[in-house]
Amino acid sequence: MTSVKWLQSIEAIDHSFDGYQQLDSYRYTQDADDPGEPVQRIKVRSLMAPPAFQISSHGNAR
Repeated sequence: MTSVKWLQSIEAIDHSFDGYQQLDSYRYTQDADDPGEPVQRIKVRSLMAPPAFQISSHGNAR
């Protein structure tokens, strides 16, 4: 079974979050000296399918 994390709480704020990951880590850079651009959107890399739904090794539904 995969790991499951349970949400304990949600805090709504009226400004952009300025934690370490958002300020320094989640950035698109070209090289080590480039400050980069903040990540705004991330492409989805997962697929949700019902248990009876089969996916071939090429990512095509059967």
